[in-house]
Parts: sequence; C-alpha cells; structure tokens
Amino acid sequence: MSGSQVYRARLVGSGRALSGTCDCPAFDDWGFCKHLVAVALTVNAASPSALGDVEARRTRIGEHLRGLGVNRLAARLLEVADRDQALMRELEFETSLGGADDSVLFEQIASALDEATAVEDYVDWRGAGTLADDLRAVFEQIRQLLDAGRAAVAIKLLDRFFDDAEDLFEAVDDSNGEVGGAMAKPRNCI
Repeated sequence: MSGSQVYRARLVGSGRALSGTCDCPAFDDWGFCKHLVAVALTVNAASPSALGDVEARRTRIGEHLRGLGVNRLAARLLEVADRDQALMRELEFETSLGGADDSVLFEQIASALDEATAVEDYVDWRGAGTLADDLRAVFEQIRQLLDAGRAAVAIKLLDRFFDDAEDLFEAVDDSNGEVGGAMAKPRNCI
C-alpha cells in the first residue's frame, strides 16, 4: 500500500541510537514519524544484495556525473543549487574559502550562524532536529576554516556562538538531545 504523497526521509545511526528527519507534516508535528519507522524496517529486512543494489545505484549515478564533463556538471550543479538554498550556501562558502579575506568569510558564516540560531518562538522537540541540522552545517564550515588555516576567523565565530548559546538552549525543548549533540560539535573542532 502506498500513500498519496512522496516524502523524503533521512535516517541516521544504528541500533537504538537512531535519529532522522522527514519532510512530512507529521514529522513537523510529532517528530519521529511512520515514514522513518518504515525506512528502518525496510533496511533491517533488506538482504545484503538489496543493500548492494543501493550502492550500485550510487555508483551508476557517479559514473554518469563523471561522464558529463566539467562544464555540463558545473551547469547541472548550479541548476540544482538554484533550487536548494542550503547547497547554494555551501557552494558560496567553498568558493570564498579559497580566496576571500577573513572579514568576508566571517560575515558569510556569521550570517548563516545567525539564521540557524534565529529562534523567534519556543522550539518544541519536533523542531529541534531541524535546528540541530542547521547548527551542524554551520559548525562544519567552521571546521573547514580551521582546516584551511583560518583559525582566527573560526575562533571569532565560535565566540559569537557561545555568547548566545545559553539563550538558544533555553528556547528549545531538546528532550531528544539533538541540539545538545550539535552544540557539542564546535567544542570538538578545537
């Protein structure tokens, strides 16, 4: 039996340490939804050959993309980024990381950090996972700054985050520990 809508579910972890997101309305209202349960049950019941089919599919797609050539691949990626704001931000950051001065990088990531932590109302447990994902994305950019030898900018950004972290944490029901886990990530950067 299938439903009337197609939703994108993302499940991570193993055993009892599972978390995930789904773009269905129930996930927004209640958190871990039936779609995530269905994904977990499907993966658990899958044969090794079925799991291999998933990897083979990724391999075929990778081969196709490599075959497009640089110009067509770049054009395709930009088309997708035009529809995906998060991807566009990642590409802008990667572009800036190579040559932008520290003040440009700081402003770019500070803007993403401000957007991720802009909590207008109380965030209940159903929205905590999305907030945690947004924080992880920003912290990954800060880690990349450190890897690129831009520690001064990274430290300035982390200072900015930790100045407001307590207020953010008080505005979130983090009973599943997702935001706390994401907030631990920058501590592991340094």
